[in-house]
Amino acid sequence: MNLHSFPLLTTSGRHTYAPHLGGSRNRNRLKQRFVRAGRPERPSHLEGPVVGAVRRPTYCAGVNLSSPLTQAQSVSRVNTNVRLKVAYKTPQSLVGEYTRSVGLGGVTLETRRSLPLGTRFTFELHAGGVPRPVEVLGEVVQVVPHEESQRFLLTVRYGVGEDRSALDAILQRIYSADEHSGLRRFPRLPLYLRAVEAAPLSPGFVVRDISRGGVGLEVQAPSLPRQVKVGTPFLLEMDFREGPMMLHGEVVWTSTVPRKNSGTVAPGFGATFGRLRPDMQQRLEGLLSLATLPPVPWKARVSFGMEAVARMP
Repeated sequence: MNLHSFPLLTTSGRHTYAPHLGGSRNRNRLKQRFVRAGRPERPSHLEGPVVGAVRRPTYCAGVNLSSPLTQAQSVSRVNTNVRLKVAYKTPQSLVGEYTRSVGLGGVTLETRRSLPLGTRFTFELHAGGVPRPVEVLGEVVQVVPHEESQRFLLTVRYGVGEDRSALDAILQRIYSADEHSGLRRFPRLPLYLRAVEAAPLSPGFVVRDISRGGVGLEVQAPSLPRQVKVGTPFLLEMDFREGPMMLHGEVVWTSTVPRKNSGTVAPGFGATFGRLRPDMQQRLEGLLSLATLPPVPWKARVSFGMEAVARMP
Protein backbone atom coordinates (compact mmCIF):
# COMPACT_ATOMS: atom_id res chain seq x y z
CA MET A 1 0.00 0.00 0.00
CA ASN A 2 1.27 3.45 -0.87
CA LEU A 3 0.54 5.75 2.05
CA HIS A 4 -0.73 9.20 1.23
CA SER A 5 -3.01 11.60 3.02
CA PHE A 6 -6.67 11.96 2.21
CA PRO A 7 -8.62 14.23 4.59
CA LEU A 8 -11.68 12.77 6.22
CA LEU A 9 -13.24 16.22 6.37
CA THR A 10 -12.71 19.40 4.41
CA THR A 11 -11.67 22.69 5.95
CA SER A 12 -14.75 24.55 4.77
CA GLY A 13 -17.37 21.86 5.07
CA ARG A 14 -19.85 21.60 7.91
CA HIS A 15 -19.75 18.20 9.52
CA THR A 16 -21.83 16.63 12.26
CA TYR A 17 -21.26 13.30 13.92
CA ALA A 18 -24.68 11.99 14.81
CA PRO A 19 -25.36 10.91 18.41
CA HIS A 20 -27.20 7.72 19.24
CA LEU A 21 -30.25 7.63 16.99
CA GLY A 22 -31.98 4.61 18.47
CA GLY A 23 -32.74 1.30 16.82
CA SER A 24 -30.22 -1.26 15.58
CA ARG A 25 -30.38 0.04 12.02
CA ASN A 26 -29.57 3.65 12.86
CA ARG A 27 -27.20 3.01 15.74
CA ASN A 28 -23.65 4.18 15.25
CA ARG A 29 -24.44 6.11 12.08
CA LEU A 30 -22.28 9.07 11.21
CA LYS A 31 -23.80 11.85 9.15
CA GLN A 32 -21.79 14.38 7.28
CA ARG A 33 -23.13 17.44 5.50
CA PHE A 34 -21.09 19.52 3.10
CA VAL A 35 -22.02 23.07 2.27
CA ARG A 36 -19.16 24.09 0.02
CA ALA A 37 -19.68 24.14 -3.73
CA GLY A 38 -17.89 21.33 -5.45
CA ARG A 39 -18.16 19.05 -2.45
CA PRO A 40 -20.45 16.01 -2.26
CA GLU A 41 -23.86 16.80 -3.67
CA ARG A 42 -25.80 14.80 -1.10
CA PRO A 43 -25.28 13.82 2.56
CA SER A 44 -22.97 10.88 3.11
CA HIS A 45 -23.56 8.10 5.63
CA LEU A 46 -20.85 6.37 7.53
CA GLU A 47 -21.50 2.99 9.14
CA GLY A 48 -19.37 2.44 12.22
CA PRO A 49 -18.67 3.74 15.72
CA VAL A 50 -20.08 7.06 16.85
CA VAL A 51 -17.38 9.67 17.38
CA GLY A 52 -19.29 12.68 18.70
CA ALA A 53 -19.39 16.24 17.36
CA VAL A 54 -16.29 17.26 15.45
CA ARG A 55 -14.79 20.68 14.94
CA ARG A 56 -13.05 21.96 11.83
CA PRO A 57 -10.10 19.68 11.08
CA THR A 58 -6.47 20.75 11.09
CA TYR A 59 -4.29 19.43 8.30
CA CYS A 60 -1.04 18.17 9.74
CA ALA A 61 1.31 18.54 6.80
CA GLY A 62 4.67 17.07 7.55
CA VAL A 63 3.61 15.39 10.80
CA ASN A 64 5.42 12.20 11.72
CA LEU A 65 2.58 9.72 11.51
CA SER A 66 4.84 6.77 12.31
CA SER A 67 6.05 8.05 15.70
CA PRO A 68 5.84 5.62 18.68
CA LEU A 69 2.83 5.67 20.95
CA THR A 70 2.79 7.91 24.02
CA GLN A 71 0.82 7.85 27.24
CA ALA A 72 -1.63 10.26 25.67
CA GLN A 73 -2.51 7.54 23.18
CA SER A 74 -3.66 5.11 25.86
CA VAL A 75 -6.40 3.43 23.83
CA SER A 76 -6.42 -0.14 22.63
CA ARG A 77 -5.98 -1.06 18.99
CA VAL A 78 -8.96 -2.57 17.22
CA ASN A 79 -9.72 -3.76 13.74
CA THR A 80 -12.86 -1.70 13.13
CA ASN A 81 -13.70 -0.74 9.56
CA VAL A 82 -15.84 2.34 8.95
CA ARG A 83 -17.15 2.88 5.42
CA LEU A 84 -18.08 6.29 3.98
CA LYS A 85 -19.64 7.01 0.61
CA VAL A 86 -19.00 10.46 -0.86
CA ALA A 87 -20.60 11.65 -4.11
CA TYR A 88 -19.25 14.26 -6.54
CA LYS A 89 -21.11 15.74 -9.47
CA THR A 90 -18.34 15.22 -12.00
CA PRO A 91 -15.13 13.20 -12.37
CA GLN A 92 -13.27 16.52 -12.55
CA SER A 93 -14.48 17.62 -9.11
CA LEU A 94 -13.59 14.23 -7.65
CA VAL A 95 -10.04 14.27 -9.03
CA GLY A 96 -9.56 17.90 -8.00
CA GLU A 97 -10.49 17.08 -4.42
CA TYR A 98 -8.44 13.88 -4.55
CA THR A 99 -5.26 15.72 -5.54
CA ARG A 100 -5.86 18.45 -2.96
CA SER A 101 -6.26 15.83 -0.27
CA VAL A 102 -3.40 13.55 -1.26
CA GLY A 103 -0.95 16.44 -1.16
CA LEU A 104 -1.77 17.69 2.35
CA GLY A 105 0.12 15.07 4.35
CA GLY A 106 -2.38 14.30 7.12
CA VAL A 107 -5.43 15.46 9.01
CA THR A 108 -6.20 15.98 12.69
CA LEU A 109 -9.79 16.00 13.93
CA GLU A 110 -11.06 17.38 17.24
CA THR A 111 -13.91 15.24 18.55
CA ARG A 112 -15.95 14.80 21.70
CA ARG A 113 -15.33 11.07 21.79
CA SER A 114 -12.27 8.98 21.22
CA LEU A 115 -11.72 6.29 18.62
CA PRO A 116 -9.46 3.31 19.27
CA LEU A 117 -6.10 3.26 17.55
CA GLY A 118 -6.26 1.16 14.43
CA THR A 119 -9.83 2.17 13.54
CA ARG A 120 -9.90 1.92 9.77
CA PHE A 121 -11.87 3.88 7.20
CA THR A 122 -12.76 3.02 3.63
CA PHE A 123 -13.84 6.05 1.59
CA GLU A 124 -15.82 5.31 -1.55
CA LEU A 125 -15.56 8.33 -3.86
CA HIS A 126 -18.34 8.29 -6.44
CA ALA A 127 -18.69 10.49 -9.51
CA GLY A 128 -21.62 10.85 -11.89
CA GLY A 129 -21.40 8.52 -14.88
CA VAL A 130 -18.59 6.40 -13.41
CA PRO A 131 -19.77 2.94 -12.30
CA ARG A 132 -16.97 2.11 -9.85
CA PRO A 133 -15.87 4.27 -6.92
CA VAL A 134 -12.32 5.23 -6.09
CA GLU A 135 -11.47 3.74 -2.69
CA VAL A 136 -9.20 5.46 -0.20
CA LEU A 137 -8.18 3.76 3.03
CA GLY A 138 -7.51 5.40 6.36
CA GLU A 139 -6.44 4.51 9.88
CA VAL A 140 -6.47 6.32 13.23
CA VAL A 141 -2.80 6.43 14.26
CA GLN A 142 -2.83 8.89 17.16
CA VAL A 143 -5.31 9.90 19.87
CA VAL A 144 -4.46 12.77 22.24
CA PRO A 145 -6.95 13.77 24.96
CA HIS A 146 -7.38 17.48 25.71
CA GLU A 147 -8.28 17.67 29.37
CA GLU A 148 -9.40 21.30 29.48
CA SER A 149 -11.93 21.01 26.67
CA GLN A 150 -12.71 17.33 27.36
CA ARG A 151 -12.14 16.58 23.70
CA PHE A 152 -9.80 14.38 21.70
CA LEU A 153 -7.43 15.09 18.84
CA LEU A 154 -7.47 12.22 16.34
CA THR A 155 -4.71 11.95 13.74
CA VAL A 156 -5.76 9.96 10.69
CA ARG A 157 -3.34 8.56 8.13
CA TYR A 158 -4.67 7.58 4.73
CA GLY A 159 -3.50 5.14 2.11
CA VAL A 160 -4.36 4.44 -1.50
CA GLY A 161 -4.84 0.77 -2.34
CA GLU A 162 -2.86 -1.00 -5.01
CA ASP A 163 -5.92 -1.41 -7.25
CA ARG A 164 -5.88 1.68 -9.49
CA SER A 165 -8.52 0.50 -11.94
CA ALA A 166 -11.26 2.86 -10.71
CA LEU A 167 -8.92 5.87 -10.60
CA ASP A 168 -7.55 5.04 -14.05
CA ALA A 169 -11.11 4.79 -15.38
CA ILE A 170 -11.99 8.24 -14.06
CA LEU A 171 -8.82 9.77 -15.51
CA GLN A 172 -9.52 8.14 -18.86
CA ARG A 173 -13.04 9.54 -18.81
CA ILE A 174 -11.72 13.05 -18.18
CA TYR A 175 -9.08 12.83 -20.90
CA SER A 176 -11.50 11.31 -23.41
CA ALA A 177 -14.04 14.08 -22.79
CA ASP A 178 -11.37 16.74 -23.41
CA GLU A 179 -10.21 15.05 -26.59
CA HIS A 180 -13.77 14.63 -27.87
CA SER A 181 -14.60 18.30 -27.30
CA GLY A 182 -11.79 19.35 -29.60
CA LEU A 183 -11.33 22.60 -27.65
CA ARG A 184 -7.86 21.79 -26.35
CA ARG A 185 -4.80 20.27 -27.89
CA PHE A 186 -3.83 18.48 -24.67
CA PRO A 187 -6.29 16.99 -22.15
CA ARG A 188 -6.05 18.60 -18.70
CA LEU A 189 -5.73 16.99 -15.29
CA PRO A 190 -7.75 18.81 -12.58
CA LEU A 191 -5.34 19.69 -9.81
CA TYR A 192 -5.26 21.54 -6.53
CA LEU A 193 -1.68 22.38 -5.61
CA ARG A 194 -0.49 25.39 -3.64
CA ALA A 195 2.53 27.23 -4.98
CA VAL A 196 4.73 30.06 -3.76
CA GLU A 197 7.09 32.56 -5.35
CA ALA A 198 10.47 33.40 -3.85
CA ALA A 199 9.94 37.13 -4.36
CA PRO A 200 9.11 39.02 -1.14
CA LEU A 201 5.49 40.03 -0.51
CA SER A 202 4.29 37.90 -3.42
CA PRO A 203 0.80 36.36 -3.16
CA GLY A 204 0.06 32.67 -3.03
CA PHE A 205 -0.82 30.65 -6.11
CA VAL A 206 -2.91 27.53 -6.72
CA VAL A 207 -2.28 25.23 -9.65
CA ARG A 208 -5.77 24.31 -10.87
CA ASP A 209 -5.01 22.15 -13.90
CA ILE A 210 -2.05 20.83 -15.84
CA SER A 211 -1.46 19.06 -19.15
CA ARG A 212 1.37 18.05 -21.44
CA GLY A 213 1.19 21.49 -23.00
CA GLY A 214 0.76 23.88 -20.11
CA VAL A 215 -0.70 24.80 -16.75
CA GLY A 216 -3.41 27.03 -15.30
CA LEU A 217 -3.01 28.88 -12.00
CA GLU A 218 -5.16 30.97 -9.72
CA VAL A 219 -3.74 33.93 -7.81
CA GLN A 220 -4.75 34.27 -4.18
CA ALA A 221 -4.95 38.05 -4.29
CA PRO A 222 -7.45 40.67 -5.49
CA SER A 223 -5.40 41.35 -8.63
CA LEU A 224 -2.64 39.85 -10.72
CA PRO A 225 0.96 40.58 -9.69
CA ARG A 226 2.64 43.15 -11.92
CA GLN A 227 5.12 40.63 -13.29
CA VAL A 228 2.38 38.32 -14.59
CA LYS A 229 1.88 39.49 -18.17
CA VAL A 230 1.41 37.75 -21.49
CA GLY A 231 4.80 36.82 -22.89
CA THR A 232 6.57 36.74 -19.51
CA PRO A 233 8.91 33.73 -19.01
CA PHE A 234 7.50 31.27 -16.45
CA LEU A 235 8.81 28.31 -14.45
CA LEU A 236 6.96 25.76 -12.31
CA GLU A 237 9.01 23.53 -9.99
CA MET A 238 8.10 20.49 -7.91
CA ASP A 239 10.27 18.06 -5.98
CA PHE A 240 9.92 14.33 -6.63
CA ARG A 241 11.83 11.47 -5.05
CA GLU A 242 13.55 10.95 -8.39
CA GLY A 243 14.58 14.59 -8.52
CA PRO A 244 13.07 18.00 -9.31
CA MET A 245 10.48 18.58 -12.02
CA MET A 246 11.09 21.93 -13.73
CA LEU A 247 8.52 22.97 -16.34
CA HIS A 248 9.48 26.14 -18.21
CA GLY A 249 7.44 28.19 -20.64
CA GLU A 250 5.72 31.56 -20.87
CA VAL A 251 2.49 33.21 -19.82
CA VAL A 252 -0.03 33.13 -22.69
CA TRP A 253 -3.22 34.47 -21.10
CA THR A 254 -4.44 36.30 -18.00
CA SER A 255 -7.93 36.67 -16.62
CA THR A 256 -9.92 38.26 -13.82
CA VAL A 257 -13.41 36.82 -13.43
CA PRO A 258 -15.94 36.99 -10.58
CA ARG A 259 -16.20 33.95 -8.32
CA LYS A 260 -19.45 32.04 -8.37
CA ASN A 261 -21.97 33.32 -5.83
CA SER A 262 -19.47 35.89 -4.59
CA GLY A 263 -18.58 39.50 -5.23
CA THR A 264 -14.86 38.78 -5.18
CA VAL A 265 -12.71 38.11 -8.22
CA ALA A 266 -10.41 35.20 -9.03
CA PRO A 267 -7.34 36.41 -10.94
CA GLY A 268 -5.64 33.69 -12.92
CA PHE A 269 -3.30 33.00 -15.79
CA GLY A 270 -2.15 30.21 -18.06
CA ALA A 271 1.28 29.27 -19.32
CA THR A 272 2.44 26.99 -22.11
CA PHE A 273 5.45 24.75 -21.69
CA GLY A 274 8.50 24.97 -23.90
CA ARG A 275 10.54 22.02 -25.12
CA LEU A 276 11.06 19.92 -22.00
CA ARG A 277 13.95 17.59 -21.31
CA PRO A 278 13.11 13.84 -21.46
CA ASP A 279 13.43 13.42 -17.67
CA MET A 280 11.09 16.36 -17.08
CA GLN A 281 8.60 14.93 -19.56
CA GLN A 282 8.74 11.59 -17.76
CA ARG A 283 7.97 13.16 -14.38
CA LEU A 284 5.16 15.20 -15.90
CA GLU A 285 3.64 12.04 -17.39
CA GLY A 286 3.82 10.37 -13.99
CA LEU A 287 1.95 13.28 -12.43
CA LEU A 288 -0.69 13.34 -15.17
CA SER A 289 -1.46 9.66 -14.50
CA LEU A 290 -1.24 10.16 -10.70
CA ALA A 291 1.18 7.23 -10.71
CA THR A 292 4.28 9.17 -9.60
CA LEU A 293 3.56 11.62 -6.82
CA PRO A 294 5.86 13.96 -4.88
CA PRO A 295 6.41 13.49 -1.15
CA VAL A 296 3.77 14.99 1.11
CA PRO A 297 3.07 17.75 1.70
CA TRP A 298 3.10 18.69 -1.96
CA LYS A 299 4.93 21.92 -2.64
CA ALA A 300 5.38 23.91 -5.84
CA ARG A 301 7.36 27.02 -6.68
CA VAL A 302 6.76 29.54 -9.44
CA SER A 303 9.01 32.21 -10.86
CA PHE A 304 8.68 34.80 -13.59
CA GLY A 305 10.83 36.92 -15.87
CA MET A 306 14.61 36.85 -15.51
CA GLU A 307 14.33 34.83 -12.31
CA ALA A 308 12.56 32.07 -14.27
CA VAL A 309 15.11 32.25 -17.08
CA ALA A 310 17.99 31.94 -14.62
CA ARG A 311 16.48 28.85 -13.02
CA MET A 312 15.42 27.08 -16.21
CA PRO A 313 17.15 23.71 -16.78
